Amino acid sequence: MKLKKSMLLAFVTIFLFSSCNALKVITGGETNVDPNFSVNSCGDSSSLYNGLDFFWRFNEAQNVSKVDITNNLTLTDTVTGGVPIMSGPRGSALNCAGQASGSGFLSATHSHSKSATDNYAFSFWAYLPNNVTGGCTGYNTIMNFGTASDYIKLGDTDCAGDASDIQVRIGATDFNLVDVADFTGGAWKHFVINVITGGTSVEVYVDGNFASSTSGTGIATNVGFSFNLCSDFVGAQIHNGGLDSVGLWGRTLTQNEIYELAGNCNP
Repeated sequence: MKLKKSMLLAFVTIFLFSSCNALKVITGGETNVDPNFSVNSCGDSSSLYNGLDFFWRFNEAQNVSKVDITNNLTLTDTVTGGVPIMSGPRGSALNCAGQASGSGFLSATHSHSKSATDNYAFSFWAYLPNNVTGGCTGYNTIMNFGTASDYIKLGDTDCAGDASDIQVRIGATDFNLVDVADFTGGAWKHFVINVITGGTSVEVYVDGNFASSTSGTGIATNVGFSFNLCSDFVGAQIHNGGLDSVGLWGRTLTQNEIYELAGNCNP
């Protein structure tokens, strides 16, 4: 009996050791939410590595190259002296506001292509000083991707001045999602945008919670993505605020994953 117990204990020890090693391979040894992704530790973040194309933390000092955590894709800084930093939701963040117009602040060419049948998702933190007070204002371009006609913008598409709207353009379709975020008094907001079947449907989540969705007939770009962050490709529509923790997945994100990215524990 003692021999059997010893054998059983050895088996359990080997199993647990193997399981931990497997976990380390997936999550880098983290059993909670990886700090690369989230503010708080809410659960197992291993699934967030599945289908992850890139993730720029931006928790870096000014003039330091912006390198993503998955394939070391570096963003080229086109602002003289570097894009300044500001206090962000998880350390430092990019301060895009008040910069001179140019060819975009941070840019990179990437080989991740999207077809008309692909699902994918964007995640990022954005800061605006406050809501617009009325009328239609210029857009705050978070990013251009794919071609100059594919973008994500914060603005006031309904011209009501009551809350900030978000516009996602994919191919030939504008997805206008109205009153999805309140920036009164200035605030950091976390956004996840699920793009379904190449732009036939777009879902927006704010601070971990579902905010709005809409449908269209757009076709996603099927060429390698080229990214400009903080402005559009010509630097004319500048994001008048901050930007942090930008990521792209080659699939849609689940509600649990969205909670984790926003730093909220799954209720």
